[in-house]
Amino acid sequence: MTRVAVFSALVLSWFAFAIASYGQIDSAEAQVAGGYAAPVAAH
Repeated sequence: MTRVAVFSALVLSWFAFAIASYGQIDSAEAQVAGGYAAPVAAH
């Protein structure tokens, strides 16, 4: 289950980054998503 959670976090952070790159969401929103995913992926 942990691997699934890490994989999901990485996918979500990648999507947040990709969407932010196209400017469709605020960069702050992407930072929140990235800030949530990074600690999860680190473990």
